[in-house]
Amino acid sequence: MKFALTNQHHYTFHQNQYIEFEQLLDEKQLAELTTAIDNTLQLRLQGQNQSSATLFLAGRDLWKSNTTIKKYSCYMRFAAIAAELTNVKPLRIAYDQLLSSPPHLSHDGTFPWNFIDKPTSLQQWTSIQNIVGALILCLIPSEQQQTPLPSKPGNGIYLMPKLPLDLSFLKTSHNSSYLLIAYTEPKAVYYHRDNDPFSYIFKNNGYSTGDLLSTTTHPVIFH
Repeated sequence: MKFALTNQHHYTFHQNQYIEFEQLLDEKQLAELTTAIDNTLQLRLQGQNQSSATLFLAGRDLWKSNTTIKKYSCYMRFAAIAAELTNVKPLRIAYDQLLSSPPHLSHDGTFPWNFIDKPTSLQQWTSIQNIVGALILCLIPSEQQQTPLPSKPGNGIYLMPKLPLDLSFLKTSHNSSYLLIAYTEPKAVYYHRDNDPFSYIFKNNGYSTGDLLSTTTHPVIFH
């Protein structure tokens, strides 16, 4: 599905390195996606303490565990907007990532990653080269209203891979939730980064540094 972007959309995106769109999800879709994420986390965590750190580690590639989440993370309409803004297609899904803090904030000291403590771009901590951008969907907004984060439930922000992203709210906020969906060029490459806590996923799937991402693990979602 082609999304009708204006020249102003393009200008804002390239000038600021991000742009917010309102109501990418309506109330029914928002409830459906949130419920699917909650159910998937329950299965993955198996009674573990729900700190921001455990939610972060359990929140990678949710689309691979739940067909409802897959419907949204691989949604062609969302990918079409990313393709229009970045002028890149086809697009693969790189990953989805839950960015969430629990209702009752738990400081368990298990955030050993420096990209949580200071603004860091996706390009700097992701073990995938050729990421072209990402979409962050707001499920429950943070009371801290950091930029760039979407401001209302159902809104979404498209961002460039070099834009510094402030994730410190994961350690200081409570009861906030966003879903990040990252997109790559068709010829994306795995490149190990020591500060990426999910590098093991690529190793478990048989990847070595320099390997192209396969359609099996990272399908093309927009042509």
